[in-house]
Amino acid sequence: MSKVFVLDTNLKQLNPVYPGQARRLLSSGKAAVYRRYPFTIVLKTAVEAPVEPLRIKIDPGSKTTGMAMVNDTTGEVVFAAELLHQGEAIKKRLDKRRGVRRTIQGIGYQYCRALHRSDGYSYQKGATLVLPKRETETIPASSQDVVQAEGSPCAQAPRKEDLFSPLS
Repeated sequence: MSKVFVLDTNLKQLNPVYPGQARRLLSSGKAAVYRRYPFTIVLKTAVEAPVEPLRIKIDPGSKTTGMAMVNDTTGEVVFAAELLHQGEAIKKRLDKRRGVRRTIQGIGYQYCRALHRSDGYSYQKGATLVLPKRETETIPASSQDVVQAEGSPCAQAPRKEDLFSPLS
């Protein structure tokens, strides 16, 4: 069981107490909460008490690091915590990003800026606009495909419909 850390009015360390005793001090108004984690209270009156020495013990591991604060005289564990390492999670996120980049590069997808505006203005000098021809579908006037110039590098890029066609 973890104990509650106690500070006096001058913020000097005192011996840790059990949570029940800390709760009684808080409810009677003799102490106030100083910090929530690790839970620490500060006494409102000055107290002169001998402080027992504490020792911090650390157990490094590959996935987690264990830490414990132990009372030197009694050998009792005053506070224990476990620190999770983020190295493996960071590596997984980087691998996922790399996979997405490789997928996009593998299908020949390129970033292409729009070569025209909706009012027909062309950004390139002398660009020829090519409208897609579809035999079975009619294109409503409100939804137009991005029209690209014939000489642009994006004109040879495969269309989305060609890349992700259902298996037949």
